Amino acid sequence: MIAEFESRILALIDNMVDHASDDELFAGGYLRGHLTLAVAELEGDDNYSPENLHQKVTGSVETAIQAI
Repeated sequence: MIAEFESRILALIDNMVDHASDDELFAGGYLRGHLTLAVAELEGDDNYSPENLHQKVTGSVETAIQAI
């Protein structure tokens, strides 16, 4: 289920390529990395849900922002 969710989100990001600005493309690539990392981390957990994926991605992005 989470793999399908990830695929749909990545497809949405990829579909922006034709009409996105440079900033939007950068942000999409950046989010793509956080999403892929979060999915990889959750694959070993028993708590594998879209809600937990959202929390992982949000936490990862917030940590990155705080490191700036």
